[in-house]
Amino acid sequence: IYDGDYAPYPSEEMLLADMLDNFPRLRLSDAHMEVILYMWEKTARHPSKIPSLKRLRKFQESLQARFGTQTREYNSELGNVFFVNDVRTTLALDMANPQVAEQLTVYPELKPPSITNAWDTSRWLELPLDQLTPMVRVGAHDFFVNELALLVSGEFVIPYMWATYEGALSGICRKCTYNEVSHNLRARLSISSTARKSQHLSVCRPSVYRDMCTDSHSADSHENFRDAMPNPLRAKANGEELFTLFLNTWADDVSGNVSKQWNKHWNICFQNACLPGRLLFQEYFVRFFSTSQHATAPEQLAAMKEQVLSTHDAPYPCFHAGKKQACKFRIVVQSLPADNPQQSEHCSHTTGARAHLYCRRCHVTRKMPDDPDDHEGWYASHFAPGRPRTLQETRENVEYQLDLACQDALDLIEAERTSTGINDPIASEWIDRIFAKAKEVTTAAHLAPDDPSLPHTAEDLAEYLRIWLAEQPGDHMSPLLKWSGLDPHTNTPVELLHTILLGLAKYIWHAVYTAWKNDKKKEALFATRLEGTDLNGLSIESFRPRYFVQYKGALIGRQFKALTQTMVFHLHDLCTPELFTLVKACGEISAVLWEDSIKDMTRYQSDLQILINNVLDAYADVDPLRVLDKVKLHLLTHIPDDLPRFGPALRSITEIFESFNAVFRMCSVLSNHHAPSRDIALSIADMDRLKHVISGGYWMENGVPVQAAENVRRVLEDHPIIQKHLGWAPPKSAQPGMFSVPARLLSSAEFEVLEKDFALQAAYIALPKDHLWREGAHVVSNTGDICKTGAFVFFGGSDNFDDQGQPAGSSSLRIGRIMAIYVPTNTAAISPFLVVKEYRVSTERHTHFDMPVLVNMNRDLQPVLPKKIRFIVNVQHDCRSSGCGPTGTRQISQERTTSSRTVPVLEHVSNDRYIINTHAFHNAARLRKALPRGLTVPIPLKMNRAEWLSSLSARASGASVRRKEETRKKRNATNQRKKAEKEARAADALEQERQLQVEPESRGTEHNTRLGDDDDDEYIGSGSDGEWRPE
Repeated sequence: IYDGDYAPYPSEEMLLADMLDNFPRLRLSDAHMEVILYMWEKTARHPSKIPSLKRLRKFQESLQARFGTQTREYNSELGNVFFVNDVRTTLALDMANPQVAEQLTVYPELKPPSITNAWDTSRWLELPLDQLTPMVRVGAHDFFVNELALLVSGEFVIPYMWATYEGALSGICRKCTYNEVSHNLRARLSISSTARKSQHLSVCRPSVYRDMCTDSHSADSHENFRDAMPNPLRAKANGEELFTLFLNTWADDVSGNVSKQWNKHWNICFQNACLPGRLLFQEYFVRFFSTSQHATAPEQLAAMKEQVLSTHDAPYPCFHAGKKQACKFRIVVQSLPADNPQQSEHCSHTTGARAHLYCRRCHVTRKMPDDPDDHEGWYASHFAPGRPRTLQETRENVEYQLDLACQDALDLIEAERTSTGINDPIASEWIDRIFAKAKEVTTAAHLAPDDPSLPHTAEDLAEYLRIWLAEQPGDHMSPLLKWSGLDPHTNTPVELLHTILLGLAKYIWHAVYTAWKNDKKKEALFATRLEGTDLNGLSIESFRPRYFVQYKGALIGRQFKALTQTMVFHLHDLCTPELFTLVKACGEISAVLWEDSIKDMTRYQSDLQILINNVLDAYADVDPLRVLDKVKLHLLTHIPDDLPRFGPALRSITEIFESFNAVFRMCSVLSNHHAPSRDIALSIADMDRLKHVISGGYWMENGVPVQAAENVRRVLEDHPIIQKHLGWAPPKSAQPGMFSVPARLLSSAEFEVLEKDFALQAAYIALPKDHLWREGAHVVSNTGDICKTGAFVFFGGSDNFDDQGQPAGSSSLRIGRIMAIYVPTNTAAISPFLVVKEYRVSTERHTHFDMPVLVNMNRDLQPVLPKKIRFIVNVQHDCRSSGCGPTGTRQISQERTTSSRTVPVLEHVSNDRYIINTHAFHNAARLRKALPRGLTVPIPLKMNRAEWLSSLSARASGASVRRKEETRKKRNATNQRKKAEKEARAADALEQERQLQVEPESRGTEHNTRLGDDDDDEYIGSGSDGEWRPE
């Protein structure tokens, strides 16, 4: 039975069965599906429409073969077998998906109003120009770079880059002059690295191009121009538009088990960096490439490299859902987000606690120099980036290590790794194979000394091994070291989840609770204070303070995110002043790093540099050796360099990839484990195919682009439950000024109070007395925030907004607290309004928290229209100055029932002492713009930092020497203890052996009876256990 209303599915039942089988986070085994389909069939009105599991699988295979992601088998250069979902077919589905294609930006922006997305950064501009999108289509003409073109004005130009300039698609061109004598054109500029900055460059809009130049014109004044025409990419495009797509490629080791038992897989995923950054936080846009229990991340990245570079030789064809026409694309990997150990592996860098050169980005070393005069500079070097590592230097060193292996110089290889910090994962495997081959060849040569084909000297052996290595497949080193346009040292941006939340914040939290020394009273007091936190404006999903304290050593990222924003208000008298300063520094830098857009890059970098210095300096006051122990602290110094190249640090966070691991894990659990790499790749390819179909994606049928029937496309658009299970978040439907109200009307007594409030305001004296009102639950601000009663908000100002959603007149903004929300039953007749208590921001910061302070203006409550609410802000009560304590109690809810047990509750003193929380991540940039600069500008912790570092270096050097001496003594003590235990075990073994030898002799003397004198006589003895046995 085929129902065209649900094409490509034969029926609605087949569509629903396919969806049920392919929800990413609701995975069902074959046994589950079989039972569900069976029970569905038994209860359906038309059982014949319900597909069997076998029929469903057959239909899914047919769909996958028609337009799904292709799963391919690969053999790595080390011999490991794994399967990948072809990155080219995956991106082709993206291009044919209207939910994706219409959001893509493929040209770099030369003058962005703010640094927000990948195309606003300088990373794209660092690439060889031939790797950028090389053309634009104007009408019926395709204009490629490095080809002569004629402007409407009559000028000849040679565009060498297409980009957007102030939001308009433009060509960066070289102007040409026409020679009337030779009838030739002369380019006014030669190609050089400074061409972009030359005054001769022009910015030309595509609309001013008239046509491609004819053959009668030639730019022979520079042969490199003439020889480059026509652009070779024109032939590869073959009349179709050609684009360049950029990827963020993620790799990590992940357990394939839901249980705690470790089942290691190496996973590779990626995202399309041409999408807006706000979409890249959605699971819907995460794409899976491969996984393997055997092939490591570099081996799988070699497969991706092969597919990516193949698109440069032969651009991949696809259908563009936005342009409704065929096109082609090439792929470029722009960055490698991952946790720090994985990024070190990308850089072929040595990891581990004993590595001296512990930074993958620079050559800073934690090995103390022998000369005491160098100690000061050595220690201070960890507080700033060192000499950068380069791709060429790393590649040459890896090649040198391979050559040392051919010379059978293992000691020299270890010394080289120690002195440079370079240890390539692929080369290490080949080095082991070289030594094994050398051993094999040496043995053969020893057995056949006259065989001329075998090496008989050290020089001949080295040459033999070099030839053998050259004959082996692959590059013999990480594929990232030989990838055009990709430098792992500079393209592994510092990642916030593992560096800040699971790094800095985790270290500080450990220092806080270890200082309590399991003092239950302090732990309980902190938990009680933390429960009193006002969560309005904090975008925290789960906040369980008593859980934080109970399982203080096993917290995860989102819990450290909550602590970072709130902990500072509750640590007074619970930690040392030095540690409290460190907590403040951590909160300040975290709020700045979590901004998703940078308006003024110079100021932002300057502020961030001060905050980084404050964190490192505050940590040095707590523990001067911590920066030597933890590379994550030193990596903070590299963040300012990443910002112009990759945008806000938040764009490189791997939280969404870590979240996608749950999808992979469920696919792993449901695999039969005979071919997990293949099973997982096929399962996720099926999910991508389903998402493509119900998202309205196109595919080709007999050369014609088609998409699913409208009934199929409406499934995703109309049903939030489907959107939720596919990880897709549609644009917010809540409009500024919207409100939520309960069904209950205000009582007459409440209305009288309301009328009294109205009487205080001239604007509301004329309200109809018989109008019915409801008390609202919340109102939506201009920025989409849900503002409840009791929340602090900024309101007023101009109704004109800038690109960041900020009112044009930020200086006229006011701050206040929503005391009530009133909504009329007939909103068409009269507008709802909020009753707001206004506060004034003090000109001085809080002396303890260094945050802005609110001052009560002692004014009457005033009504505010909902559309005037600009954004929410988090404000905390000043409990430290007010002396708030755990004087109240509340009953504990257990199993959704109020129990008889109680816990203490923090009761706030009734006053108007409030502090604006500048550690809050939500609306952090808006808050800093709304407040005077003097209240938010970072203040250096050490005014004379160089002198302070100089004094601290002596203290750190002494502490390092003492710690090394303590470590040496502990090591010697451990070795002596182990030696004594070994000697004792050996003595015990000798004693037991002696006793075993003595025991048979005593038994034979006391219990054996002689039955004869001949040698063949039989002895029969009685053992101590009472049994008879022959001797």
